[in-house]
Amino acid sequence: MKMKALILAGLMLGASSAQAATIAGWDFSQYTDGFLSVDGATLSDGTLDANWADLDTVGAPGLGAGANAFGDLNLGITPTGADPIVPTSATLGGGSLTSNNDTPAAGVMDFTSTATLQADGQTLWNDVALRVDSALDIVFQASLSSIGQIGNGWSLQLAGQTAALGETSTIGAALSTDGVNFGATQNLSVNQADSLLVADFLTEGDGSDTVFIRLSFDGVSTFIDNVTILADPVVATPEPSVALLFAGLAGLAVFGRRK
Repeated sequence: MKMKALILAGLMLGASSAQAATIAGWDFSQYTDGFLSVDGATLSDGTLDANWADLDTVGAPGLGAGANAFGDLNLGITPTGADPIVPTSATLGGGSLTSNNDTPAAGVMDFTSTATLQADGQTLWNDVALRVDSALDIVFQASLSSIGQIGNGWSLQLAGQTAALGETSTIGAALSTDGVNFGATQNLSVNQADSLLVADFLTEGDGSDTVFIRLSFDGVSTFIDNVTILADPVVATPEPSVALLFAGLAGLAVFGRRK
């Protein structure tokens, strides 16, 4: 029985989880309204850690300080105070967009769990979305490397809205596993309604512990908010030498039964 248990444990090392998880999420609430500073004090260097992650187990699971290890974004600019990317509460509906509120933390919490965020180490929570006013790229990175897992079925969800009534815009979403070569581009259509935007990359990126998703804006002023990168987390397949060991153990078990 011990031999069978050991063999089964080895085979399970390659098994995947059954449900997609939010690997990394950003609600931009660390930013000050109208200015790319973090928590109202520190000028951003153009990057921002994720503040949501289903697999975070630090403090309040799923969000806050422990989520930092699972994601990062790069705005592609060094903020100066007069930037083409602006955190703002002046959306068409006022404050954060709401169409992607329910994604994080497997439905246990949503992007309005402000008190829990602050209790888990985020200094402030500001009711803002991100307004992009120029044709530029923003790159979001999600990673499972800190927990030794890989992901399958990578996808992106976010809330989007144009900044003016009657306007439309297009956001291109492309995926990369190295941060350099992007492909599988999908075009997301945005209008004046606060709408859920989804890019499903299917098998692109499967087996990777880290992906980069580039959002390319067309120059029409557009709000985005509550950006989430999702995947099915999978325990990495053992190295060939380990797999051979378990194959040998399986053979011994069969031989033992025959005797």
